[in-house]
This record gives sequence, C-alpha cells and structure tokens, in this order.
Amino acid sequence: MRYLIFLFLFTNSIVFGQVNQKDINKYERFVNKLLNEGNKAPVTNIFYYLSNGEQVIQKGIGHITKGDEKVDKNSTFKIASQTKMFTAVVILQLMEEGKLKLDDKVYQYLHHLDYLQFDSLHLYQDESYGKEITVKQLLQHRSGLGDIFVDTYQEFIDYTKQHLQKQWTPEDLFEFYYSHQVNHKTHFQPDSSYYYTDVGYFLLGLTIENITKKPLAQNYRERIIDPLGMSSTYFEYHEENPSTHQQGHAFIGGWDVTADVNTSYDWAGGGLVSNTSDLSTFIHALFDLKLYKNQSTLEQMTEARSLGRTYGMGLTTFSFHNHMYYGHGGFWGSLMAYDPIRKRTIILSINQSEPAFNEMKLIKKSVLLVE
Repeated sequence: MRYLIFLFLFTNSIVFGQVNQKDINKYERFVNKLLNEGNKAPVTNIFYYLSNGEQVIQKGIGHITKGDEKVDKNSTFKIASQTKMFTAVVILQLMEEGKLKLDDKVYQYLHHLDYLQFDSLHLYQDESYGKEITVKQLLQHRSGLGDIFVDTYQEFIDYTKQHLQKQWTPEDLFEFYYSHQVNHKTHFQPDSSYYYTDVGYFLLGLTIENITKKPLAQNYRERIIDPLGMSSTYFEYHEENPSTHQQGHAFIGGWDVTADVNTSYDWAGGGLVSNTSDLSTFIHALFDLKLYKNQSTLEQMTEARSLGRTYGMGLTTFSFHNHMYYGHGGFWGSLMAYDPIRKRTIILSINQSEPAFNEMKLIKKSVLLVE
C-alpha cells in the first residue's frame, strides 16, 4: 500500500558517489538517529541490505520492541505487500504450466465459492462487472475493485481492535468486504484505469488454491521459499515459523501491532515474514530466471514501463538517475528496489507505518550509498 511514496523519490535525478567506509559510517550514524523508542510513533528497529553488485552493506539495529533484546541483520519482519510479488510469481508459474491464461476470467476458477457473490462483487454505475474481471487485471490492479484497507481503513482498524486475535480466512475477508459495502466502492470498469487493492490479490490467492488443490502457504513454500533456500521466510499464521531469528515488531503509530494483533488478514496480499537476506535471494532469483522457465514470462511481469505504467504484475517499476528499478513497498515501512542491469539492491524496513521522520530521506541516502 505504501509503494507510492517511494515512487516520488525514485523519479528524482541525483549525482552519486562511491561506496567507501567513510560513507558507510556516515550512513550508519544517520540511520541510528532515526531510532526512537520514546516517540509517540516509535521506531524500535531498522533493517537494511544495500549492494552495488560487489559490496554488501547489511545490518539490523535497535530492539525487537521497546526495551526488548537487540535485533541483528538476520532478524525477521513483516514484509506486507511485498508478498504480492510471491503471489504473482505463483500465478505466472501456473501460466507457464498451462493451467491458466492471463486473459481468463477469474470467475471461471472461483464461481463455486458462493461467498464471493460474483454478481455483486464489482458494482459500478449500476452495472455488474464481477464476472468480467481477468487474472491479468487482478495482477496489475486494473480491476477497479475497492480495497478493504483503504476504502474502509478506519472501519477495518476499529473492527480489528475488537477482534485482536481473529484468525482470518478468505471467507472472513469477503464477509467484511460485503458487510461494509466495499463492492459499491468500486472505482472504474475493469481495465479502464489503475487502483491498488489487496482484494484483487485475495482473489488471486484463491485461484492458486483452486487450481493446485493446495493451501497458499504450501504453494509459496514448494514453489519459491524452499527451492531458493529462504530459511527465514514463512507465511505467518498459516504455517510454523522455521526461522530461529526473532521478529522485529511492527507499529501503527504507538500501537505495537505485532504484540497485539493476529495479522492473518493480510493473506495473499501481504502475509509473509522474511528478512533482508532472503528478500535479496528472492529478487535476484527472479531476475536470474530461477523461478520461471521462460524469459518471456519475466518480460510480461515487468512490462509496465513499456506501457507507460508504474505497476506491472506484482512489481512496481521506478526510474532513478535514468536507471530502472523493480520491486515493491510494504505497509510497515519496507522497500525492495533492484536494478537488474547494474545489480544494485536496496532493501529496507523501519517497522513503523506512521514514522515521525521523512522516510524518503532514508531511501535517498540508501540509494546514494550504492550508486
């Protein structure tokens, strides 16, 4: 949900310097000053993985939560919407296997799920478009569907505070969707514009489960996590945590959400936990064709820029100093940005959705360090 603020930064041109120890020390001093456990919106931990293709600068600073033990570079964190990259990869793998086509109507895979109510799923100007939405439109956020986390943000927060430990299912998510009339908060006819929505990725997650006859967690693990050896990554609340590293807590303002809330509602749009090393492994594997059989599949995933758009299929694209980066942001203040031509990698997490500082300054300094 937060990747838009990152796009603003990455469209500015700056002259960059070389990575040296003096610059690294200066960067570390800057990052350390951002930690503040006493603030109304505390930032108790920050993680970064920065690479110019040859040198890696990686660290975790701060504490698990306020007054707790220290984190390190291998500690984990909620990656939120970066999960969409994983969901998109599985969908495109299924396409390569001949099990779906991107122009297929998602209705043909999910019509048996009565709780989706396809005739009412997408109501726009008194017309129903739910049965017309395609897999590709969901991947690219071009379905026009509303979003339960944006269009009914305060309602969702209020509901969550009343059901802190609720274990959400996809059916629960769509029950909330309909009970709060998000189906009437659609934004346009399918494929006529762009609107970012987790609801579309919920439908993609259900499509994966229906086609494979396996839980989404098992698909992530068998198709991506285990083959790449991502030993600290898992689908939180849907499988056991395999990592021995503790998770840094995420906050909304002063609210320690990790301590208080079961965030299983993120599901296919944002439910994975990982660390900077595993995320680096993932994005490099993606562009090294370790997750696809065909180069053309990766080209489809990243075609947004050629179409004059900033969002492809589960990937955000952005330009910085005339160089193309691919990746995604996450609600808890996380960012992954990768330049596959020059092998520049930027992975950040501040675990705070409402930081008191301008997070674009952190991103800018991170980019400068590896450029």
